[in-house]
Amino acid sequence: NCKSGTCMTRACPCFAAARECDPDICKRCAHTAETIAHERRDGWPFTDICEPVPAPPKVPVEATAARTDPNEQCGNMKLYLRQHKHACLGLSGVEGWGCFLKNGARKNELLGEYTGELISQTEADRRGKIYDKLNSSFLFNLNDQWVLDAAVRGNKLKFANHSATPNCYAKVLMVRGDHRVGIFAKEHIAPGEELTYDYRYEADKAPDWALKPTEMED
Repeated sequence: NCKSGTCMTRACPCFAAARECDPDICKRCAHTAETIAHERRDGWPFTDICEPVPAPPKVPVEATAARTDPNEQCGNMKLYLRQHKHACLGLSGVEGWGCFLKNGARKNELLGEYTGELISQTEADRRGKIYDKLNSSFLFNLNDQWVLDAAVRGNKLKFANHSATPNCYAKVLMVRGDHRVGIFAKEHIAPGEELTYDYRYEADKAPDWALKPTEMED
């Protein structure tokens, strides 16, 4: 259990361990998942159209020593609950297509998930050679074994461009046993602003447009 108002701080043991809260384990967080699933009519029993819509889940009647407000919702399950921001495509001010945020976001707020095909590092190395020739790659390293390839199965966030002074950051989180990538706001982002984050290019592998002027001179 975490104390009131500490969902997105290191005071929450799940957040500190780079994982989202699990409603099957974190008792106080389970009510948040149940409530949002009911509001969306998501999953059982809403998959059975013959059943009447059930009543919403009851609010816990007892508070724990950690959380004094039974109505407080967990803020560390946004990837699991698909609580994403509305992203749009447009011509980038950096290179090619870009990803823009429709309604803005606060610092450290989740913007969305970087999705794609899950492939091995060996397959990623093979595809990477092809993508390098095309000068277009959407590979994202999850860990030492697996890579996400967003070229075909990715979403709009794959068009978020690289920047040395980004307004977003990517973070790999453990979500119910799986590594998943969340894109978060590094600072306050205004409505309509283009999203960028640091691709962490190696100097000898970065495209010309991603290099700083001093690096290009060298």
